[in-house]
Amino acid sequence: MKIFLLTTFALSVILCLGSVLEPIQQYGVGPKQVLNLLLYFLPVTLTFVLPVAALFASTLAYGRLAGDNELDACKASGISPATIVYPGVVLAIIVAIANLVLSFHVMPYFVQHAEASFKANAKQILFRNVQRRGFWRSPDGEFAVYADDADLEKDTLSGVIVIRSRGAEVDSIYYAELAKVFFESEEHGNTMRVAAYNALEMGKTSSMRIEVMDVEQRFGSLLEDQIEFKRIDDMKHIQADPLTFYPNEERVRKICKVFTGELLYQAIKTSLDTKGVYEIYPMANEPNGVSIKAGKVQLGLNQDITLSEGVEVKVFDVRTSRPLVRFEACEKATLMMKGDEFLPSLLLDLSNARAENSMTTRTWYVEQNLSLPEELYPLIQRDRVLKTLSPETASSFFFGGPSPTLAGRLEELKTHIRWNRTKIIGTIHSRLVFGIGCIPMIIIGTGLGIIKRGGHLLTAFGTSCLPALILIVCIISGKHVAENPQSTPTLGLTIMWAGLGVLSVLTLSVYGRLNRH
Repeated sequence: MKIFLLTTFALSVILCLGSVLEPIQQYGVGPKQVLNLLLYFLPVTLTFVLPVAALFASTLAYGRLAGDNELDACKASGISPATIVYPGVVLAIIVAIANLVLSFHVMPYFVQHAEASFKANAKQILFRNVQRRGFWRSPDGEFAVYADDADLEKDTLSGVIVIRSRGAEVDSIYYAELAKVFFESEEHGNTMRVAAYNALEMGKTSSMRIEVMDVEQRFGSLLEDQIEFKRIDDMKHIQADPLTFYPNEERVRKICKVFTGELLYQAIKTSLDTKGVYEIYPMANEPNGVSIKAGKVQLGLNQDITLSEGVEVKVFDVRTSRPLVRFEACEKATLMMKGDEFLPSLLLDLSNARAENSMTTRTWYVEQNLSLPEELYPLIQRDRVLKTLSPETASSFFFGGPSPTLAGRLEELKTHIRWNRTKIIGTIHSRLVFGIGCIPMIIIGTGLGIIKRGGHLLTAFGTSCLPALILIVCIISGKHVAENPQSTPTLGLTIMWAGLGVLSVLTLSVYGRLNRH
C-alpha cells in the first residue's frame, strides 16, 4: 500500500499538471482556475493512474519478497501460495472497482464542474488572452477577436477587429475603435456579443460603414456534451431517446427551421399563384395583420422569404379589419423567422416602401410578432418533429418533395444518431473491459515479480506492462471498429473482449509456471 499510494500521488500530480498545460496556453486561465482544473481533472487521471500504480506496487513488492527469499521462508513455514498472493488479488479487485466507479460516475460529475468553471470565467479568459496575446479565438476557430487594448472592468475593447469565418473561408470582418463585450451563460454553452457604434464592415466583395455593429456568436459545450464524459445513466437515456441528446436536438432545431421555411414558402407561393394575395395574421394578443401582393417569391439560404416585383403591402387591424397603412410600392419585402424553432414568429421587413397618398419613401418598415399559418404549427411541434420527421415523411408535405438541403440534413441526423448509438456501446464496453482487465493485469504483475526474482525489478515491471499494452491496443482498436459506420459494433466489441481473454490466458500461464516451480 505504501508503494501504491506514493506512486499514485506522484503520477497523478504529473498527469494533472500535464492536462492543464493546454488550457493554460490556449485559454489563458488564471491561477485560481488552474487549481480548480487540477481538482476537476484528478478523477480523469486516476482512471489511468490507479492500474499503473497498482501494477508497479505489486511487481515491486512481490519481487522484493521473492528476491529476499522471504517467499521461500513463507513456504517452509507452511503458508500456502494462495495466502501469499491474497493481498495482491485484493488490491487488484479494489482498483478494478474504483476504476469502474470513477469512469462511470465520478469522472463525468467532475467534467461537468470543469465545464461550468470554463463557462463562468469565459469573459475573463477572453480579456486575459487579448491582454497577453492581442487576440482571442473561439474553440471551433470560426470566430476571432483582435484588439489593441482590453479593459475588463468596463468590458470594453479598443481597436477591435472581429473576424467570422466558416472553415477556411472568411465570411466577414468588422472594425471598430471601441466595442463592448457581453457574455450570456447558457446551459449548454455561452453566447458572446461584440457591440459598437460607427463600425466598418468588410464583406467578400465590398466594404461599408454601419451605424451599429452587433456581432453575436454562440459557443457550445467543450466537454459536457461529449458521450465520452457522460454518466452511465445519461448514456442509457440517450440510447433510449437519442434526440434528447443536446447536439442532436440542436440539429433537429435547424432541420425544423428549414422544414418550416420550406412549408411557409410553399404556402405563400400557392396563395399568390391562386389568389394573388397572401395574408399573415398576428400572434395572440397582437393587433396588426398583413396582406401582401407580389409577383415573385424566393426562399433564401437562411430560410428568409423575399417577395419582389410589384410588392404591395396592407397593414390592417385584425379586430376590426380596418386598414391601418397601405404601401403601394416596395422594393422588396422579407419575411424572417424569429424565436424558438418549434414555435417561431415572423418579422416582415420592407425596403424602400412608399405609403399610399404619400410622396415620402421609408428606407425600412418592420412588422413583428406575425404568425405562421395555423395549419403549420401542429406540423412543427417539438415531439412531432423529433419523432416523426424523416426523408420519407418529409416528402409527403411538399409537391415536388423536400429540397436537397432538408433531405441532406435529415440524412445527416440519421447518421449522427446511428453514430451516437455505436459510440455509447463502444464507450460502455471499453470502460468495462479496462476496469475488469485491471484484475488480471495486476495479478500478472504479481506473478512476474516473483518469476523475475533474480533480475532487476524494473525489468519485471516493464515485462508486466506488455499485457497491459495488449489490453489497451485491443480496447482502442475495438472501439474504433465498433464506432465505424461501415462495420458492425459486434466485431469491435469482440476485439475488446478478446484483449481481456488474452490477459486471462496469460494469467493462467504465469501462475501455472509458478505452481510448476
